[in-house]
Amino acid sequence: MIEAASTAAIAMLRRRVAADSSRHMRTVVVTSLIDGGPTAVSMAGKMNRNISGGCILAVGVRNDPAADGATASAKLDRLANSLWMWLNPEIPDAVTAVVDNTAYAVIPAHGDRPPEMKQLRRLSEEFARRAGKCDEVVVAIGKHVAGVAEMRESRKEADLALRVLCTTPDLSQRVAIAADLQAHVLVMQLSDLMACENMALAGPIAVLRAYDEQHQAALEMTLRAWLDHFGDVATAAAALHVHKNTFRYRLGRVVGITGIDLGDAETRFHLMLQFRLGRT
Repeated sequence: MIEAASTAAIAMLRRRVAADSSRHMRTVVVTSLIDGGPTAVSMAGKMNRNISGGCILAVGVRNDPAADGATASAKLDRLANSLWMWLNPEIPDAVTAVVDNTAYAVIPAHGDRPPEMKQLRRLSEEFARRAGKCDEVVVAIGKHVAGVAEMRESRKEADLALRVLCTTPDLSQRVAIAADLQAHVLVMQLSDLMACENMALAGPIAVLRAYDEQHQAALEMTLRAWLDHFGDVATAAAALHVHKNTFRYRLGRVVGITGIDLGDAETRFHLMLQFRLGRT
Protein backbone atom coordinates (compact mmCIF):
# COMPACT_ATOMS: atom_id res chain seq x y z
CA MET A 1 0.00 0.00 0.00
CA ILE A 2 2.90 2.33 0.71
CA GLU A 3 4.32 1.66 -2.77
CA ALA A 4 0.89 2.26 -4.33
CA ALA A 5 0.31 5.49 -2.43
CA SER A 6 2.15 7.68 -4.94
CA THR A 7 0.15 6.21 -7.84
CA ALA A 8 -3.12 6.69 -5.96
CA ALA A 9 -2.16 10.26 -5.05
CA ILE A 10 -1.51 11.13 -8.70
CA ALA A 11 -4.83 9.60 -9.75
CA MET A 12 -6.69 11.52 -7.03
CA LEU A 13 -4.94 14.75 -8.02
CA ARG A 14 -5.87 14.30 -11.67
CA ARG A 15 -9.47 13.61 -10.72
CA ARG A 16 -9.56 16.70 -8.51
CA VAL A 17 -8.06 18.87 -11.27
CA ALA A 18 -10.59 17.52 -13.78
CA ALA A 19 -13.47 18.17 -11.36
CA ASP A 20 -12.24 21.70 -10.65
CA SER A 21 -11.86 22.37 -14.36
CA SER A 22 -15.38 21.09 -15.07
CA ARG A 23 -16.83 23.19 -12.24
CA HIS A 24 -14.97 26.27 -13.46
CA MET A 25 -16.34 25.74 -16.98
CA ARG A 26 -19.91 25.38 -15.67
CA THR A 27 -19.47 28.56 -13.65
CA VAL A 28 -18.28 30.46 -16.74
CA VAL A 29 -21.24 29.18 -18.78
CA VAL A 30 -23.85 29.95 -16.12
CA THR A 31 -22.39 33.38 -15.34
CA SER A 32 -22.44 34.33 -19.01
CA LEU A 33 -26.01 33.11 -19.56
CA ILE A 34 -27.63 34.65 -16.49
CA ASP A 35 -26.04 38.04 -17.22
CA GLY A 36 -27.98 38.20 -20.50
CA GLY A 37 -27.12 40.58 -23.31
CA PRO A 38 -24.37 40.00 -25.91
CA THR A 39 -22.36 37.85 -23.47
CA ALA A 40 -25.20 35.35 -23.16
CA VAL A 41 -25.76 35.30 -26.92
CA SER A 42 -22.06 34.64 -27.50
CA MET A 43 -21.98 31.82 -24.95
CA ALA A 44 -25.12 30.24 -26.40
CA GLY A 45 -23.45 30.29 -29.82
CA LYS A 46 -20.36 28.54 -28.42
CA MET A 47 -22.53 25.87 -26.84
CA ASN A 48 -24.02 25.18 -30.30
CA ARG A 49 -27.32 23.95 -28.90
CA ASN A 50 -29.72 26.33 -30.64
CA ILE A 51 -30.84 27.89 -27.36
CA SER A 52 -33.72 30.30 -27.92
CA GLY A 53 -34.31 31.46 -24.36
CA GLY A 54 -35.35 29.73 -21.17
CA CYS A 55 -35.59 30.53 -17.49
CA ILE A 56 -33.47 30.66 -14.35
CA LEU A 57 -33.77 28.75 -11.09
CA ALA A 58 -32.23 30.28 -7.96
CA VAL A 59 -31.57 28.03 -4.95
CA GLY A 60 -30.74 29.03 -1.39
CA VAL A 61 -31.05 27.94 2.24
CA ARG A 62 -33.59 29.53 4.58
CA ASN A 63 -32.55 30.33 8.16
CA ASP A 64 -28.96 29.30 7.47
CA PRO A 65 -26.76 30.10 10.52
CA ALA A 66 -23.67 29.78 8.33
CA ALA A 67 -24.66 32.41 5.80
CA ASP A 68 -21.03 33.34 5.15
CA GLY A 69 -17.71 31.58 5.07
CA ALA A 70 -16.27 28.35 3.74
CA THR A 71 -19.06 26.19 5.18
CA ALA A 72 -21.76 28.12 3.35
CA SER A 73 -19.75 28.11 0.12
CA ALA A 74 -19.22 24.34 0.28
CA LYS A 75 -22.93 23.85 1.02
CA LEU A 76 -23.93 25.87 -2.05
CA ASP A 77 -21.47 23.91 -4.21
CA ARG A 78 -23.06 20.67 -3.06
CA LEU A 79 -26.52 22.08 -3.76
CA ALA A 80 -25.52 23.14 -7.28
CA ASN A 81 -24.02 19.73 -8.05
CA SER A 82 -27.00 17.89 -6.57
CA LEU A 83 -29.39 20.08 -8.53
CA TRP A 84 -27.58 19.33 -11.78
CA MET A 85 -27.76 15.57 -11.13
CA TRP A 86 -31.44 15.91 -10.20
CA LEU A 87 -32.40 17.87 -13.32
CA ASN A 88 -30.20 16.02 -15.82
CA PRO A 89 -32.41 12.93 -16.41
CA GLU A 90 -35.38 15.06 -17.51
CA ILE A 91 -33.61 18.25 -18.65
CA PRO A 92 -30.20 17.13 -19.95
CA ASP A 93 -29.31 20.62 -21.24
CA ALA A 94 -29.69 22.24 -17.81
CA VAL A 95 -26.48 23.64 -16.36
CA THR A 96 -25.86 24.68 -12.74
CA ALA A 97 -23.23 26.65 -10.83
CA VAL A 98 -22.73 28.93 -7.84
CA VAL A 99 -22.56 32.62 -8.77
CA ASP A 100 -22.54 35.49 -6.24
CA ASN A 101 -23.35 33.20 -3.30
CA THR A 102 -26.42 31.73 -5.01
CA ALA A 103 -26.83 28.37 -6.72
CA TYR A 104 -28.35 28.88 -10.17
CA ALA A 105 -29.70 26.54 -12.80
CA VAL A 106 -30.15 27.66 -16.39
CA ILE A 107 -33.07 25.85 -18.02
CA PRO A 108 -32.69 26.36 -21.78
CA ALA A 109 -35.48 26.45 -24.32
CA HIS A 110 -35.17 25.29 -27.91
CA GLY A 111 -37.12 26.68 -30.84
CA ASP A 112 -40.59 27.80 -29.80
CA ARG A 113 -40.89 25.28 -26.94
CA PRO A 114 -40.64 27.11 -23.57
CA PRO A 115 -39.77 25.19 -20.39
CA GLU A 116 -42.80 23.58 -18.76
CA MET A 117 -43.41 25.41 -15.48
CA LYS A 118 -45.40 22.49 -14.05
CA GLN A 119 -42.44 20.21 -14.66
CA LEU A 120 -39.98 22.70 -13.14
CA ARG A 121 -42.17 23.19 -10.07
CA ARG A 122 -42.47 19.43 -9.58
CA LEU A 123 -38.74 18.83 -9.97
CA SER A 124 -37.93 21.77 -7.68
CA GLU A 125 -40.34 20.62 -4.96
CA GLU A 126 -38.93 17.10 -5.04
CA PHE A 127 -35.37 18.46 -4.95
CA ALA A 128 -36.11 20.84 -2.05
CA ARG A 129 -37.76 18.04 -0.09
CA ARG A 130 -34.89 15.60 -0.60
CA ALA A 131 -32.08 18.14 -0.21
CA GLY A 132 -33.73 19.77 2.78
CA LYS A 133 -33.37 16.93 5.30
CA CYS A 134 -30.80 18.98 7.23
CA ASP A 135 -31.37 22.45 5.78
CA GLU A 136 -34.48 24.27 4.64
CA VAL A 137 -33.71 24.52 0.93
CA VAL A 138 -35.81 26.98 -1.10
CA VAL A 139 -36.10 27.33 -4.88
CA ALA A 140 -37.33 30.33 -6.88
CA ILE A 141 -38.25 29.96 -10.56
CA GLY A 142 -37.86 33.00 -12.82
CA LYS A 143 -40.08 33.73 -15.78
CA HIS A 144 -39.51 32.27 -19.24
CA VAL A 145 -37.82 34.67 -21.67
CA ALA A 146 -38.01 34.31 -25.43
CA GLY A 147 -34.37 35.16 -26.10
CA VAL A 148 -31.00 34.39 -24.52
CA ALA A 149 -30.22 38.11 -24.34
CA GLU A 150 -33.16 38.55 -21.92
CA MET A 151 -31.96 35.91 -19.44
CA ARG A 152 -31.05 38.71 -17.02
CA GLU A 153 -34.77 39.42 -16.56
CA SER A 154 -35.46 35.84 -15.52
CA ARG A 155 -32.52 35.94 -13.11
CA LYS A 156 -33.73 39.22 -11.61
CA GLU A 157 -37.16 37.72 -10.94
CA ALA A 158 -35.65 34.57 -9.46
CA ASP A 159 -33.30 36.57 -7.21
CA LEU A 160 -36.14 38.69 -5.81
CA ALA A 161 -38.37 35.67 -5.25
CA LEU A 162 -35.52 33.77 -3.57
CA ARG A 163 -34.94 36.68 -1.20
CA VAL A 164 -38.63 36.63 -0.28
CA LEU A 165 -38.54 32.87 0.35
CA CYS A 166 -35.41 33.18 2.50
CA THR A 167 -36.46 36.18 4.59
CA THR A 168 -40.21 35.81 5.13
CA PRO A 169 -40.75 33.74 8.31
CA ASP A 170 -44.51 33.27 7.86
CA LEU A 171 -44.15 31.99 4.28
CA SER A 172 -44.41 28.20 4.46
CA GLN A 173 -43.81 27.38 0.81
CA ARG A 174 -40.30 26.38 -0.22
CA VAL A 175 -40.71 26.49 -4.00
CA ALA A 176 -42.34 29.32 -5.91
CA ILE A 177 -42.63 30.74 -9.39
CA ALA A 178 -41.59 34.37 -9.18
CA ALA A 179 -44.94 35.64 -10.47
CA ASP A 180 -46.71 33.99 -7.51
CA LEU A 181 -44.74 36.17 -5.07
CA GLN A 182 -45.20 39.49 -6.85
CA ALA A 183 -47.08 41.11 -3.95
CA HIS A 184 -44.39 40.01 -1.48
CA VAL A 185 -41.68 41.35 -3.79
CA LEU A 186 -43.40 44.73 -4.10
CA VAL A 187 -43.69 45.06 -0.32
CA MET A 188 -40.02 44.09 0.06
CA GLN A 189 -38.97 46.70 -2.51
CA LEU A 190 -41.06 49.36 -0.75
CA SER A 191 -39.36 48.43 2.51
CA ASP A 192 -35.95 48.71 0.82
CA LEU A 193 -36.88 52.15 -0.49
CA MET A 194 -37.94 53.29 2.97
CA ALA A 195 -34.67 52.06 4.45
CA CYS A 196 -32.66 53.73 1.69
CA GLU A 197 -34.46 57.04 2.20
CA ASN A 198 -34.42 56.72 6.03
CA MET A 199 -38.21 56.93 6.04
CA ALA A 200 -40.08 55.97 9.21
CA LEU A 201 -43.72 54.95 9.47
CA ALA A 202 -45.94 58.00 9.94
CA GLY A 203 -49.66 58.75 10.18
CA PRO A 204 -52.16 56.92 12.41
CA ILE A 205 -49.84 54.03 13.27
CA ALA A 206 -47.11 56.39 14.46
CA VAL A 207 -49.69 58.25 16.55
CA LEU A 208 -50.88 55.00 18.15
CA ARG A 209 -47.32 53.84 18.79
CA ALA A 210 -46.48 57.10 20.57
CA TYR A 211 -49.71 56.90 22.59
CA ASP A 212 -48.98 53.31 23.63
CA GLU A 213 -45.48 54.22 24.79
CA GLN A 214 -46.75 57.15 26.83
CA HIS A 215 -49.78 55.45 28.40
CA GLN A 216 -48.69 51.79 28.45
CA ALA A 217 -51.68 50.95 26.24
CA ALA A 218 -52.12 48.36 23.47
CA LEU A 219 -53.99 50.31 20.81
CA GLU A 220 -51.58 49.56 17.95
CA MET A 221 -51.85 45.85 18.70
CA THR A 222 -55.64 46.17 18.83
CA LEU A 223 -55.85 47.78 15.41
CA ARG A 224 -53.51 45.22 13.89
CA ALA A 225 -55.54 42.33 15.31
CA TRP A 226 -58.78 43.84 14.00
CA LEU A 227 -57.30 44.18 10.51
CA ASP A 228 -55.72 40.72 10.58
CA HIS A 229 -59.06 39.14 11.43
CA PHE A 230 -61.12 41.13 8.90
CA GLY A 231 -63.04 43.10 11.53
CA ASP A 232 -64.19 40.01 13.44
CA VAL A 233 -64.16 41.40 16.98
CA ALA A 234 -64.67 38.05 18.70
CA THR A 235 -61.78 36.36 16.90
CA ALA A 236 -59.48 39.36 17.26
CA ALA A 237 -60.26 39.66 20.98
CA ALA A 238 -59.54 35.94 21.47
CA ALA A 239 -56.19 36.35 19.68
CA LEU A 240 -55.22 39.07 22.16
CA HIS A 241 -56.73 37.17 25.13
CA VAL A 242 -59.04 40.02 26.12
CA HIS A 243 -62.82 40.28 26.51
CA LYS A 244 -64.85 41.41 23.50
CA ASN A 245 -66.07 44.50 25.32
CA THR A 246 -62.50 45.44 26.23
CA PHE A 247 -61.50 45.02 22.62
CA ARG A 248 -64.39 47.18 21.42
CA TYR A 249 -63.45 49.88 23.92
CA ARG A 250 -59.85 49.88 22.73
CA LEU A 251 -60.95 49.99 19.10
CA GLY A 252 -63.11 52.98 19.90
CA ARG A 253 -60.07 54.66 21.47
CA VAL A 254 -58.13 53.95 18.25
CA VAL A 255 -60.75 55.74 16.17
CA GLY A 256 -61.06 58.58 18.65
CA ILE A 257 -57.32 59.25 18.86
CA THR A 258 -56.48 58.92 15.16
CA GLY A 259 -59.73 59.97 13.50
CA ILE A 260 -59.49 57.13 10.96
CA ASP A 261 -62.54 55.69 9.22
CA LEU A 262 -62.34 51.91 9.55
CA GLY A 263 -65.31 51.56 7.23
CA ASP A 264 -63.28 52.93 4.31
CA ALA A 265 -61.59 50.25 2.19
CA GLU A 266 -58.71 52.51 1.11
CA THR A 267 -57.96 53.41 4.72
CA ARG A 268 -57.88 49.75 5.72
CA PHE A 269 -55.57 48.92 2.82
CA HIS A 270 -53.16 51.73 3.71
CA LEU A 271 -53.06 50.65 7.35
CA MET A 272 -52.45 46.99 6.45
CA LEU A 273 -49.67 48.01 4.06
CA GLN A 274 -47.99 50.13 6.72
CA PHE A 275 -48.17 47.29 9.24
CA ARG A 276 -46.65 44.93 6.67
CA LEU A 277 -43.86 47.35 5.88
CA GLY A 278 -43.16 47.69 9.58
CA ARG A 279 -42.57 43.92 9.82
CA THR A 280 -40.40 43.60 6.68
